[in-house]
Amino acid sequence: MAQRTSKPVHSLADLPGALSIIFDRLVWMAIDPDNTQVDFAHPRRVFLNTDDTLVYEHFFADFGPLNLGCCVKFGRMLAETLRDPDHDGKLVVYWCRDHPHRRANSAVLM
Repeated sequence: MAQRTSKPVHSLADLPGALSIIFDRLVWMAIDPDNTQVDFAHPRRVFLNTDDTLVYEHFFADFGPLNLGCCVKFGRMLAETLRDPDHDGKLVVYWCRDHPHRRANSAVLM
């Protein structure tokens, strides 16, 4: 595999635990939004969260994974965000709340 020679434009230093999914374009992270120093108003970032919009319908005492319809909605939303000319050059940060159920479902979507 070829070595990546370009330096990242976006620093992840202030995004605790962020995992790079697409180099310098998309990261995933789980955080506690009430107890974090993350700047959600950063001008060179777009923050996405689906904790309240893509909700798992419980069968019994389970928590997921999300159904195929939710996966399709997420894929379309993410593709639109990445293609949006207004977001060109910005880092897309897909985040979820730091709860085991949210992390598991969010990681499956990613």
